[in-house]
Amino acid sequence: MKNLSSFQKKVFFPLIFLLISILSPVAGFGKTINAPVPPPPPSNDDCSGAIFITPTTTGIYTTYSNSAATPSVGVPAIPAPGCANYIDGDVWFAVIVPLSGHLIFDALAGTMTDGGMAIYSGGCSGLTLLACNDDKAPPGNKMPQIDKLGLPIYVTVYIRFWGKGANNFGTFQLAVVYSPPQPPCFNLGFENDYSGWFATLGQQYDGGAGAGTPVYYPISFNNTANSNFSIANLASGNDPNGGFPQVYSGTKSLKIGNIGTYETYDGASVEQSFTVGTNTNFIYHYAVVLQTGGHPYNQQPFFQIDLFDQYGAPINCAIYSVALPSAVFTQVGSSSTYYKPWTTISVNLSAYINQTVTIKFTISDCSPGAHWGYAYLDCTCQPFDIQTSNDTICAGFNDTLSAPPGALSYLWNTTPAQTTPTIIVNPTTTTTYSCVVTTQGNTPCPSTLTKKIVIDPGFTSSISNNSPICPGDTLKLTCTPPGLTSYRWTGPNGFVDSTQNTFIANVTPANVGNYSVTIKNSRGCSSLLTTPVTLYPLPTIVTTDGSACIGDTATISATGGTNYLWSNGDTTSTTSIAPLATTTYQVKVTDLHGCKDTSSATAVINPLPVIQLSGNTSICLGESSTLTASGGTSYLWDSTLTTAAITVNPTSLTTYHVSVTDGNGCTDTSSISVDVFPLPVPLITQETDTICKGAYTTITASGGTIYNWSSGENTAAIYVRPLLKTVYTVTVSENHNNITCSDVASTVMNVRNCNVIYVPNSFSPAGFNTVFKPIGDIVISKTYQLKIYNRWGQMLFETTNINQGWDGRFNGEYVPSGVYIYYINIDNGYEDPYEKIGTVTVIE
Repeated sequence: MKNLSSFQKKVFFPLIFLLISILSPVAGFGKTINAPVPPPPPSNDDCSGAIFITPTTTGIYTTYSNSAATPSVGVPAIPAPGCANYIDGDVWFAVIVPLSGHLIFDALAGTMTDGGMAIYSGGCSGLTLLACNDDKAPPGNKMPQIDKLGLPIYVTVYIRFWGKGANNFGTFQLAVVYSPPQPPCFNLGFENDYSGWFATLGQQYDGGAGAGTPVYYPISFNNTANSNFSIANLASGNDPNGGFPQVYSGTKSLKIGNIGTYETYDGASVEQSFTVGTNTNFIYHYAVVLQTGGHPYNQQPFFQIDLFDQYGAPINCAIYSVALPSAVFTQVGSSSTYYKPWTTISVNLSAYINQTVTIKFTISDCSPGAHWGYAYLDCTCQPFDIQTSNDTICAGFNDTLSAPPGALSYLWNTTPAQTTPTIIVNPTTTTTYSCVVTTQGNTPCPSTLTKKIVIDPGFTSSISNNSPICPGDTLKLTCTPPGLTSYRWTGPNGFVDSTQNTFIANVTPANVGNYSVTIKNSRGCSSLLTTPVTLYPLPTIVTTDGSACIGDTATISATGGTNYLWSNGDTTSTTSIAPLATTTYQVKVTDLHGCKDTSSATAVINPLPVIQLSGNTSICLGESSTLTASGGTSYLWDSTLTTAAITVNPTSLTTYHVSVTDGNGCTDTSSISVDVFPLPVPLITQETDTICKGAYTTITASGGTIYNWSSGENTAAIYVRPLLKTVYTVTVSENHNNITCSDVASTVMNVRNCNVIYVPNSFSPAGFNTVFKPIGDIVISKTYQLKIYNRWGQMLFETTNINQGWDGRFNGEYVPSGVYIYYINIDNGYEDPYEKIGTVTVIE
């Protein structure tokens, strides 16, 4: 049968329905049958009516229906897709491919729960099948999903969708998701968090029999608001399971996946489509932590890295996938957790310059969902070539060559061959070095890199200086050639300078020694030169000081040079001066080399002796004075005496002269006068030269103004009461200008006893001695008292009359014989009072 075109189908099938409607009344043996009119097919029943869908980054689903859809027809005929048991009922959609060339076509169930989907390139009249999918979902979900890289950009891709199974007609949801492309090396290290990265969240299901990992499918698009995504920073510290840093380089890394189980999303991926620039060495760093569930590989938690070119073809050198068990992992103690610390992988993208490639990282829990996995990611891009310290070096210098990091192996063309990423070479001529760099991945890829090291021929240099020079002059250091990159001088006393020609002013012996200069050109080639610097010695100046007494001339001198200039203007080696005080003169001496130095000589002007004279300059007649001179070492008095001290005995005012010479030979003269004062003439007058013992008398001195008696008084007249013969001496003095002149006089005062008393010890009132009283030479001038007591203390008699005595009676009656007590007190005013208590016996 001839195939019908799309247009013919849309005309032919309604005509059939119309004929059936017309013929239906005669059907059923004459009975009229009212058959329902079928609905028209949808507008996108064929490719030419395809509905355009705008791709989004987050996956916006729109509900569609294939109700009444018919099989697609076309010229040439559109072949059936190669999957999902296509029968009929297909509908069509179209999308324009964005710049990244990566689209995800995802269908969700509606009233339809099982479907198929295919995508095509080319026009509706010449479609080319690109991909077909039946069930890219976990068991039980029969809706399709196509994840396609490398789609031709800015062209239309057609989507063919159909139902299958018992409910092959009905509603369904469809979304087209894309990841926007990025410029070269954009935020590969996650320093700007997720910017530029396209994230998905999803589930996983068992891989095919013998597969190395489960299969991951995305459900949520461009969504990082989930525990499966976090940015690790420097404060995050080390991973709690593996102990490695959570940040590989810079300040941030991405952590993808977690340790949750049976979650809404048990898997996650991040990807970036970026344009390959001149930095073609794409380097990614990863660290992985997985928990084994003891499942087969196609069910275990897994980590996978994919890199695709602009056509969606895998770049095999970068593909890496792993599930436990694996020998590259380390077990955490005896637990079911394993880790692989940070690993660096280099991928040579030099064949993809200006193309858009896509890097994708996927982490997933086990397909049953109870065992977890997570990974850390960090990426960068660098030139894929051999890096050197310098491409051009100087002969004899070393150079460091570094191949890209993160390769599986390195093989240099050195002898012997070296296999480390970095080598040190020392070529003597221009040499080209090569290294076979084999990158890591499931499929190792070798690349050969070369680097030419050119030998700089260097330059011719010289060094000089202007020594020997005099201390204090300027040292000039010069070198050639000029115009090079750097000059570095070093020398004694910590000298450092960076000019081609340098100068050191006011040089000293500390600047003597070897000076070196390192000269470098722009390539670092250097020359080290050394020159010795010497100095003439300064003149050895010997100066002689001079001395003189004030008023005389002193001579000073200097030696050690050929020319002299004194600060007083004299230009001879010797000069005479007469300053008024000690003065130091500077002299500048120049030797035969023209070297100058300065010294000094001092004209010491010695003062005249400072004469000090001491001694009594006022004396009394008859005294001597010791005169003493000081201030020198020798003395000459006008009396021809040469001692410092002399004793003089003048009788009148006299002046004495002395000439004093000091240790410097300087002499001066001074004088001192001694004044002589007369002595006073003392005179003593007195009332009498004999007095009674105990009596008082006056003695008077004259002839001066100051009197000092031997009795201690210091008045002219003294009142004395000697008890025995006494000599009284008085020193009479007179002051003359604070000089006291004195003389002495004496007198004798005789003393006699004027009171001689006898007290009887018994008397007889009726006998010869009839009155009891003291007997003797008694002169009463003041008081007299006599009292008589009996033995009981009763006073029997009392009198104050020296002439009256006791006759032995009391109250007119004679007392009996016996012993009685008496008391006598006599005071004549000239001697100590006479007091006595005694007893008297009365005899009848």
